[in-house]
Amino acid sequence: AIVRTLTGEQPRVLSATARPSKENPKVDAVMSCSLKTPSGASAHIGCTISEASAGEPTMFTISGSEGCIRVKEWFTGRGRSSNEIELRNFAGCGDSFVERMQISPSKDTYYFQWLAFVD
Repeated sequence: AIVRTLTGEQPRVLSATARPSKENPKVDAVMSCSLKTPSGASAHIGCTISEASAGEPTMFTISGSEGCIRVKEWFTGRGRSSNEIELRNFAGCGDSFVERMQISPSKDTYYFQWLAFVD
């Protein structure tokens, strides 16, 4: 859904792999997928439910010919929330900008999802 939202196009799956959980082989513990849109943009998505990565943020990197955007977002739903957006401009100036949002631990990501529905 994130690739479709960012590009406005329906991506096609080029390759995909999954590794089953040791605890329950019917559940995929790790997945990886390479995608391509009709206009030629490519994407790679990887995800896991392993305990070792439970404390890691959700990360997105969007790269283009004139720069890139990197987004880190905690999505634990357990009170730890912080966001970081890094914007790098390659077009002539090489500027880099990082914005961090400090969010109260009492307002987890579900709080902000709820606010979106209220609007």
